[in-house]
Amino acid sequence: MVCTYDGITFKTELLARWAAFFDIAEWEWRLYPHSVGNWQPDYRVNFECGDRLCKSSHTLFVAVLPIYTPERLEHHPAIDFTQTIKDEQGQPVADAGAVFGVNPGYTKWMLEHNNGKAWTSVPLWIPDHAQMWAEACAHVRNENVPLQAYSCLSTSDLPLRDSPVRVLSGRQRN
Repeated sequence: MVCTYDGITFKTELLARWAAFFDIAEWEWRLYPHSVGNWQPDYRVNFECGDRLCKSSHTLFVAVLPIYTPERLEHHPAIDFTQTIKDEQGQPVADAGAVFGVNPGYTKWMLEHNNGKAWTSVPLWIPDHAQMWAEACAHVRNENVPLQAYSCLSTSDLPLRDSPVRVLSGRQRN
């Protein structure tokens, strides 16, 4: 079911919600970057790190899937890309592959940060991800669904995380 956000038509409402979220979080994003092997990512996102010991930003190729359980994040080819992703000419195009589910609480990727690698997720990078997700949902509406029938996952659907977070800034869209 197609959906429009910011004048762009998306294949699904979930893809549109993530675009709105990226804008609110000030993450640069590009829809449908080039494929990697037999995988076509939905997004290429870039976000500032803010850690003085790390490079200035991180880039992910993201698969957006209607996943409601953390265990299901494990079974997508994007999770296999835990190191720098290179194009056909061997040039780096992303730091890793990531899977983004039905809201920020269901996200996962392996990131090389400082001198090590670790699994991470949106809640570890964005302190107010639940509020931002609710705002993103408010910006996106499927034109084929009557307004009174429209709903979005509430912030109560987000899993709770007691983890350190990083504040990000910077937005540009390609």
